Amino acid sequence: MLAIFYPFLLELLDLAFSRKEGEKRQKTFTPNIIGVKGIFYRAILTLGCLPYKAYIEIISILKTLYRLIFSHKHFLEWMTSEEAEKQSKTTLLNYYKMMFFNVIVGIIFIGYTFITKSIVEQWIYVIIGALWIIIPGIMCEISMIPQKKSKNISENEKEYLRDIARKTWQYFNDYLNEENNYLIPDNYQEDRKNIIVDRTSSTNIGLEMMAVIASYDMGFEELSNSIELLENIINVVYELPKWNGHLFNWYNIKTKEPLVPRYVSTVDSGNLIGYMYTTRVFLEEIQEQEKISYDRIENLKNKLTQMIEETNFKVLYSEEQRLFSIGFNIEENKLTDSYYDLLASEARQASLVAIAKKDVPPKHWNNLSRTLTVLKQYKGLISWSGTAFEYLMPNINIPRYEGSLLDESCRFLIMNQIEYSQKLGIPWGISEAAFNLKDLHSNYQYKAFGIPWLGLKRGLADEMVSATYGSVLAITDTPTEVIENLRKLEKEGMYNKYGFYESIDYTPERVSKGKKSEPVKTYMAHHQALILLSLNNLFNDMIFQKRFIKNPEIRAVSILLQERMPETFIITKESKEKPEKIKYQDYENYTVREYDKIDERIIKGNVIGNEKYVVAINQNGEGVSKFEDIYINRFKKTDDYKQGMFFYIKDIQTNEVWATTGDENCEKCISQFMPDKDQFEKQRKEIVTKLQITVDANEPVEIRRLNIQNNSDEEKTLEITYYFEPVLSRKEQDYAHQAFNNLFLIYDYDEKNGYLTIKRRAREPNQKEVYLIAKLQTNCEKVGDTEFEIDKTRFEGRNNLKIPQAIQESKPLSGKVGLTTEGIVALKSTIKIKPNEKGKIDLMLSVEYDKEVAVKNIEKYKSIENVTREFEIVKAKTEAEMRYLEIKGRDMDIYQTILGYILFDNPLKNNSQFAYKVYEQKDLWKYGISGDLPIITVTVKFINDIYVVKQILKAYEYFKTKNIKIELVIIDEENYSYENYIRDEIEGAILNSHLAYMKNINGGIFVLSKSEIDVQDINLIKFISILVIDSHLGNLENIINDMEEEIIDNYRTIEKSKCISNYEDETNDIDIIDKLQNSKYYNEYGAFSEDGKEYIMKIKKEKNLPATWSNVIANKKFGTVITESGGGYTWYKNCRLNRITSWHNSGSTSIPSEIIYLKDIENGKSWTMTAMPMPDNKNYNIIYGFGYVKFLHESDEITQELEVFVAKDDSIKINILTLKNNAPKKKKIKLIYYIKPVLGEDEIKSDGYIKVQYEENSNLLIAENLYNVDQFKDIIYVSSSEKIKSYTGNKSIFLGKGGVTNPDGLHRVRLDDSTGIGKKSCIAIEIEVEIESFSNKKISLILGAEEGLMEAKDVAYKYSKIQNCKDELSRVKSYWNELLGRVQVKTPYESINIMLNGWIMYQTISCRLLAKSGFYQSGGAYGFRDQLQDTFGTKFLDSKLLYNQILKHSKHQFIEGDVEHWWHDENDRGIRTRFSDDLLWLPYMVIQYINHTGDYSILEEQTSYLNGAVLNENENEKYDRYLSSKETGNIYEHCKKAIDRCQFGENGLPKIGIGDWNDGFSNIGPKGKGESVWLGFFLYRILIGFSEIAEYMKENDLAERYRTKAKELKVALNQNAWDGRWFKRAFADNGDVYGSIENEECKIDSIAQSWSIISEAGEESKQKQAIESLESHLIDKESGIIKLLDPPFEKSKLEPGYIKSYLPGVRENGGQYTHAAVWAIIAETFLGRGDTAVELYRMITPIEHARTKETANKYKVEPYVIAADVYGAKNLAGSGGWTWYTGSSSWYYLAGVQYILGLTIYHNTMSFKPCISKDWKEFEIRYKYKESIYNIKVTNPNRKNTGVSSVIVNGVESENRIPLDGSNKIFNIEVVM
Repeated sequence: MLAIFYPFLLELLDLAFSRKEGEKRQKTFTPNIIGVKGIFYRAILTLGCLPYKAYIEIISILKTLYRLIFSHKHFLEWMTSEEAEKQSKTTLLNYYKMMFFNVIVGIIFIGYTFITKSIVEQWIYVIIGALWIIIPGIMCEISMIPQKKSKNISENEKEYLRDIARKTWQYFNDYLNEENNYLIPDNYQEDRKNIIVDRTSSTNIGLEMMAVIASYDMGFEELSNSIELLENIINVVYELPKWNGHLFNWYNIKTKEPLVPRYVSTVDSGNLIGYMYTTRVFLEEIQEQEKISYDRIENLKNKLTQMIEETNFKVLYSEEQRLFSIGFNIEENKLTDSYYDLLASEARQASLVAIAKKDVPPKHWNNLSRTLTVLKQYKGLISWSGTAFEYLMPNINIPRYEGSLLDESCRFLIMNQIEYSQKLGIPWGISEAAFNLKDLHSNYQYKAFGIPWLGLKRGLADEMVSATYGSVLAITDTPTEVIENLRKLEKEGMYNKYGFYESIDYTPERVSKGKKSEPVKTYMAHHQALILLSLNNLFNDMIFQKRFIKNPEIRAVSILLQERMPETFIITKESKEKPEKIKYQDYENYTVREYDKIDERIIKGNVIGNEKYVVAINQNGEGVSKFEDIYINRFKKTDDYKQGMFFYIKDIQTNEVWATTGDENCEKCISQFMPDKDQFEKQRKEIVTKLQITVDANEPVEIRRLNIQNNSDEEKTLEITYYFEPVLSRKEQDYAHQAFNNLFLIYDYDEKNGYLTIKRRAREPNQKEVYLIAKLQTNCEKVGDTEFEIDKTRFEGRNNLKIPQAIQESKPLSGKVGLTTEGIVALKSTIKIKPNEKGKIDLMLSVEYDKEVAVKNIEKYKSIENVTREFEIVKAKTEAEMRYLEIKGRDMDIYQTILGYILFDNPLKNNSQFAYKVYEQKDLWKYGISGDLPIITVTVKFINDIYVVKQILKAYEYFKTKNIKIELVIIDEENYSYENYIRDEIEGAILNSHLAYMKNINGGIFVLSKSEIDVQDINLIKFISILVIDSHLGNLENIINDMEEEIIDNYRTIEKSKCISNYEDETNDIDIIDKLQNSKYYNEYGAFSEDGKEYIMKIKKEKNLPATWSNVIANKKFGTVITESGGGYTWYKNCRLNRITSWHNSGSTSIPSEIIYLKDIENGKSWTMTAMPMPDNKNYNIIYGFGYVKFLHESDEITQELEVFVAKDDSIKINILTLKNNAPKKKKIKLIYYIKPVLGEDEIKSDGYIKVQYEENSNLLIAENLYNVDQFKDIIYVSSSEKIKSYTGNKSIFLGKGGVTNPDGLHRVRLDDSTGIGKKSCIAIEIEVEIESFSNKKISLILGAEEGLMEAKDVAYKYSKIQNCKDELSRVKSYWNELLGRVQVKTPYESINIMLNGWIMYQTISCRLLAKSGFYQSGGAYGFRDQLQDTFGTKFLDSKLLYNQILKHSKHQFIEGDVEHWWHDENDRGIRTRFSDDLLWLPYMVIQYINHTGDYSILEEQTSYLNGAVLNENENEKYDRYLSSKETGNIYEHCKKAIDRCQFGENGLPKIGIGDWNDGFSNIGPKGKGESVWLGFFLYRILIGFSEIAEYMKENDLAERYRTKAKELKVALNQNAWDGRWFKRAFADNGDVYGSIENEECKIDSIAQSWSIISEAGEESKQKQAIESLESHLIDKESGIIKLLDPPFEKSKLEPGYIKSYLPGVRENGGQYTHAAVWAIIAETFLGRGDTAVELYRMITPIEHARTKETANKYKVEPYVIAADVYGAKNLAGSGGWTWYTGSSSWYYLAGVQYILGLTIYHNTMSFKPCISKDWKEFEIRYKYKESIYNIKVTNPNRKNTGVSSVIVNGVESENRIPLDGSNKIFNIEVVM
């Protein structure tokens, strides 16, 4: 007996003597016997079962002995307790049968009372015996499972709950469909534009499976439907991308791709696997019913089992912590450093299934904290947030064992929920949920709300939100209370389409005035599912828990769930937070920054907008509007003129004009910046304007409201004009090539609605078209209709940087909708405003990818009242956004200030201390920093300064909301510390800001430690940062304010010089053209000199050329483009990659990047040497020659002559300025040479990093780009023959308020001698000269570049001497005159003579071969086909050029035989493509070279091949660095590789790939089936020509193979490519035919016809038909053009490629592409049609397009060089396109010299094959071959087109084959036709 009672005795003693201080006994929800009573009862039961236990043990011993000694059987026989329990029967009779030994022993004990005499013993035996007899009954009673009290709910209540379940299921029923890939959308929100979101989570996926099952359980769906839906879901989930078996946290339901940043959540994975276990059991149940195919169900079960098994929870588990991490960050490849360490957690299911799967050890469960708290003497576990979700959500699946720790805690939670909510007076169900605060995309925000004393998290008492599902989770515990709660929610308007809304928010600051609550009108998928599943558990007796526990692995660990609630624990805190109403917190989120003047030292900016559309603007009204990443208007912050959107007002009575922004011409100017709008108030005399700008709250619509008040006593008539330049593309596209970017804009006008529509056509298949709609409306009395203009030149005038001419002169806007290559948006209304009255003018811009959507968005603003209302709506939304971001007004001011410095001028950049070396962008890449975006750097040295990091993180988050991308670098400057306290704090701040996903990605956040990176790299980061924030200097506001104060304090104010504004210049004008003798082709703009070698122009301030006319001057390393107004740019080595000065290619406004300013110091008159940007009112004369430009001007009694050229060999641009003083007194002139530098590819990248310094001993100003984003590290220098007086590198200081049209620096005593580092870059030098009366002064101003300083000094010194400059100019002129003079012609047409005798080959050599640039194009690249063709024409001048070009290009052939389409020599980078013709130009030109020279030795020249990755199957091009391989081949082998690479299609024609000669045919053959007809003709010519070369190389088999292939090709061309009247152009992948008469567009294409003749592959009869068809369909004599194709692509179903994106009739799309036009003329000569050939040749000659002012205005472009294209449609027909940079110049030369004039050289033997007009009586050619001169005169006495009857050489008749002799002889040749 002592042995029995000893343990209970010890327990009793422990209970009595070991009680701890503060320990209290608490109640439990499950009845429980504890304490002394519990010990007593357990002791009695132990005693009562003693006989039974003894009997069982004796029997077991005897059985064992028997088996061991006698039977030797049944050694392994055993029964688990579970099986025993199953076999047992719990009736009273069975218990007595089982425990019969107890009864026997009890009877024996009672019988023993008759033996003993002791009364005490008798009583003991009776009591014990009786106990043993009755104990089976007691144990039977104990073993009975207690029946839970029935949850009594009425039938009405049941139906109510079923209705809720049915509506809740409807959400899943509607959206679990094929369109969404059977993935349930995460949420449905009623008042959001996109009602559902296209994402889902792994928890959602698990719950959607459970929801489907519940719909079947509750009878909402048939079994077949449910199984089909489950099957679809499981199959999709099975195929989803995974990581270690885990689904990612979020997926896009449309693409099934994980969302970035990819993350694996422990909770979500645990939930999913738990629900998969339950689903599997459900499928087993169905399988047993045999209603569905066994194999079908088995397949689904197997997939679930596989996914369960493959999901590895070990990767989410920390062995060290013995806890699960929150998750794994795939992008950072590490576990998140936060862990689930509480048992009361939503991660409970994850822990259980991971243990069940044996992925983690069971000890993990014991490591979960079991901290308890109490209320009303009940106790329960504490959680992190105190939410219903943490306690009750896992119970959907996981059984609760009555009285267990988890069971008690869940009941405790429910009690607390009801208690807390009653005190607050709100419905209960507090849990994590969406609440009434929307983000910037109008999505409700989501967070955890909980009971303060149940959660460890702080601040839980600050908000009041009740979630519907939070109470429904308790439906199986307290159904009556839950139903009552649901009724309350229903009364609050919470019940709707899909059951109950997500939640209801009672937090005062988020509730509208006058309301107590706001329903959160969204349905969250996982909460909807929890409601449905909870109701299913209620109606079907916890069916999900039963299914879950049926899984053997789960059942095996169910013991973990049965842990008892401890009887005692220590109460550490009894006091609870008292629930109280929350006071409204004023975030001070609305702020107004007001400025009553514009301080040029620090110009402020503001950014407003929604998630799609933002407007950035500064105090001057300059700025940009942006739709996503698409710029609406043109804006580049380095440009030297105002850019943005502007309102202009003109007072008709006074003729005064002013803008509504900026501080010019006004009495008052106030700018106000607010979070929701910009406001500019301006007073001009009696007119007060207030311009307000905002962006629609949700849509991409910009609103500009102009309020006008007339304070005068008379009625005012005002012209209101709104104007900007549209872009509708990414800024990079516009920066790279503005003129090209303009070609894709199409305009339209809707007269009915007053909408001006601009459409950007998509250039690539993956691009979208963009539509912009502009509308101007007013509530004022209008005079006439709204006017509009789309043509920039018509509106602005040419070269006008001030108020547009149409506004100044009140010109009616044209109202014409047509094609334009320089478009604008200009809208004008003329209004009347009565005295002392107000009016409104509203401008709306709507932009979208869909025109109908754009129209719909703007239509709501037809009413002025709606515009007014929108301003109010935007303000309310903005305040809500600021609350969401928790940004106060003062913070907003600082963030906006920083944004202004990012987007506009940044005076705070101060990197001069680091400007001691050249830094390279590539050094950033090892840290993941791109360097392509603005960088803000924050340094942290002390842990107390972490708050500044948090501030800048908040700023970074705000920038993101405005779609402003930066890279944030945080540098931990803590001295080496093992603990890394500061690094940890920084990481924690990032994590808590929810920005961890932005770490180490482009545009992201980068944390670096000073101790771990090189100091030079730190200096690099600080050097290029737009802001460097030292966190130890105070908070962000103080730091920015201190920086601004420092700028103002240190601003250098230099005294202004005197300026006499009323000076009248009476100097006589100079007019060179009037003085010219025998000028040619004068058209009132310009004329050729008598010898045709110069072109002379005259312009004036108000009289400009129709477009920009330029000259290109270059040597092999250095060059410049110069325009008539002084514009253009300069480069060194490469015109694209290494520009010295800025390139700008607007045809209407040529803004110089190199300017010479002059100022008469005595009278103050200031002007520029060229007509831009500061002209006076005198004539500007310009002379263009070969290799030079001359400007002549006379003003201020000074004759000025500026000669500009590039040295023949040196890398220098020389300006020789001659000033002749015509006054009777000495003149003192200030000269400023201003340069806008680039020193790289783009000034955006180099701006602020260019350092200038003055070398006084060398009189040299040196500029160096210290941030090398490219590969060039050169010295740029400026010098003069005169001493440099002062200089500056700071553009803001130099230009000041006056800008380039009147810079402040010109009017100061001197420049500030600043290096310019960290500031807007410029290079400007000042010199002063004195000119005696009636004397001359020559000054050299030079701009050069060298790789080293010493070389720069040497060259600069050389050209500081005026005589050296003059000598060099003579050398340049001599060089060009000699080279171009080698072929001189004299025909009946002077225009042809001028072109062929110099200009056309100057264009080819200077522009195409040397510069590789023109005004409109600045590529700097070699094109494989392009430069080979360019040198074709040079064979008459110098065949070595063609020879060298062939060798160069052969080195850009890959080993496989294909070639680089284009490349830059300077960086070895180029593009490998699938263009089909490029490679064939190599053998073609080799054939031509050998034919011309007879030099077969070129075939033996060895050159290398390129190495490079072969293009992948679906890869059409790849830009990369390609280096030479060790493998070489001779030119012959190179050519064979090219020819043999050709592939043929089903029509027997060569495949076109992604284009042939016409790059725009990019979509005809990318899939490998498309064929090119033109390429077939071209290849035929090559095969025939190269077969002769193969024979020469003694490869007769190859020659025969090529001839055979040529024959096959000829047959295929004539049979398959003939369309009945002409040759087709191409066959597309999809079967479309191009160049067919059946087409709606592109019926006929020129080059297929011309090359059928040139190649001689077309059958003779077909050649004639083809050329006649070309003539009748493609020649437009009225416009003077030969079209490439017709009709142009525009609206038909044909999709040829990007050619269709061009405006109709522009470039390759149906205009004249001059290459093809020349080929058509050559084809005419092949057929002997001399009259037509000459007529067409003359017709396309540019001089003929500009013979008169009228024709010049139509043609617009230069008359002295060939244009690449001439437009051919609508209002643009006959207008020239891009000039200079075109390979057609070489072909034009060949057509004239070889094919028309007939000068033919074959194998170095001259012959004559003229094809001329019958009307030509004679023509002459002077040909210089080496040192010999051939004077050739051809006469045509018989009026022939072709044929030669006799040739006489030096008086001796000869054959028409004259061997060339270059031994310094003269040959006089007479040719008679």
